[in-house]
Amino acid sequence: MRNDEEPLPDGAGRGRRRYGLLLFPVLFLLLALLPIAPASSASPSFERNTLYVFWSVDCPHCLNQKPFLEALDARHPDLGLREMEISRSAEFHDLFRAMATARGIEPGFVPTLFFHDEVWLGD
Repeated sequence: MRNDEEPLPDGAGRGRRRYGLLLFPVLFLLLALLPIAPASSASPSFERNTLYVFWSVDCPHCLNQKPFLEALDARHPDLGLREMEISRSAEFHDLFRAMATARGIEPGFVPTLFFHDEVWLGD
């Protein structure tokens, strides 16, 4: 306080202190109710009604599955079918790892299919 200022009357600063004391718990509750973002920005985005098929040109089971997938696609035009060959694409391989990890499985076998929360390994 400067010398030329008059002192505040008794209780003048208490309202501000009470306001500060009430503000902290309210802010804490608001922050606690906010949705928590994932720790990694690299988490994959999953499109609704999309069947993700990870395969390899060197995999005979993957190649045997092709006619089934083509027929499935023809019967269900509303189904998004995303076939991603992982042996020649780092981008698809990284997406395969991210999607498998997000569902708690080891990304090691093809063909692997993802649909919503379901995962199918092999043919």
